[in-house]
Amino acid sequence: IHVIPPFQVDPRNYAVYHYLDPHPRTPDAGGWYAVDRRGNKFVVDELWIKPRNGTEELAQYIKEKNDHYRVVRMACDPSAFIEDQHAQLSLANRLLSFDLSYEEATKQRAAADRRLGDALNYSKIGDEFLKAPEIFIFSTCVRHIWELNHYRWDEWTGRSADKHGPKSKPLDKDDHMIENMGRFIFSEPGF
Repeated sequence: IHVIPPFQVDPRNYAVYHYLDPHPRTPDAGGWYAVDRRGNKFVVDELWIKPRNGTEELAQYIKEKNDHYRVVRMACDPSAFIEDQHAQLSLANRLLSFDLSYEEATKQRAAADRRLGDALNYSKIGDEFLKAPEIFIFSTCVRHIWELNHYRWDEWTGRSADKHGPKSKPLDKDDHMIENMGRFIFSEPGF
């Protein structure tokens, strides 16, 4: 239902938002999300990379992706704004030196997850939508699709499983694109 063939994201008809979730030990996750004039939302591009040559290489990949769109906002995980104790620079400041200016994305993960769930929700009878999903994903965004297919709730293990009810939060694993999507939807983006 949510996965669609890619189409041309014409800058006259789509505003694009870029979200970045960087990590020191796992690949950096970047997502590009488009909104049309009617408020329809699309996952149009992604970046899943562990740069070998540091921030400069990451910046180069982001700029190459940005060149394809009319990017109206860029936001990054709050961890990117923490200064390194040795270099006295945050990742956000290092990216700024490559002309990539990011805002700090929301820390409200649970609210963003709920909002994303609402955006993915739909009702359909036969081939007709009673309520269409609010967001669709280009079939070329394989990491987004993979994460959505593997997203699951955290569970108690061992003897703890018998003593506790279900946990009320998802497993914090393989969810970097989902976190980006949630932040995008939670920001209530417009054209």
